[in-house]
Amino acid sequence: MTFLRYSRRSALPVLAALVLALGGCDAGITMKDPVFLTQELTFRFSFDEEDINSGKLSSLRSEQRINLDDLLEDGYTKDDIKSANVALVELVRGQPAGVKLNDIFSEVNVLLSYSEQVFELVASADNVGAQDRIQPRLAEKSDPRKVLTKPNFEAVLEIKPRELTPATYVLTARMVLTLEMRGS
Repeated sequence: MTFLRYSRRSALPVLAALVLALGGCDAGITMKDPVFLTQELTFRFSFDEEDINSGKLSSLRSEQRINLDDLLEDGYTKDDIKSANVALVELVRGQPAGVKLNDIFSEVNVLLSYSEQVFELVASADNVGAQDRIQPRLAEKSDPRKVLTKPNFEAVLEIKPRELTPATYVLTARMVLTLEMRGS
């Protein structure tokens, strides 16, 4: 019995010292909660029917390049991006009016790129329906961070076009990103 009383008594001061020591250590560590930002990007594509080959995969580059430093707020820069995820991609037909997306192409891949050789697939669709807008399925193993942190990047559409009537075609790709930022 003496041993049990002795163990209980000696355990209390040790436990109290341990709690105080760990509590004191905790004061020196600054654990910041992760910061998540949502960023929406819009890319415009314009082409004539003679710019692409019907039935063959054709690449269309967006009309603008984007630098995320120009869009991020609260003092964040693209160098603060810890991870990135594409939450939504939506393709919208702008012109010609009355033409459905399945009249323009049968398949589409949506990619991000910062050079002629580096591409990151973010979404794709096949068997496109008769609609003015679609939300292609998101790529499962996409890592857009490696493109988004570059100075200027663009979107690229790879489409398998149908037989197109003479016209100027305008498509818009809207992309919603979720960015995990490093604490500042």
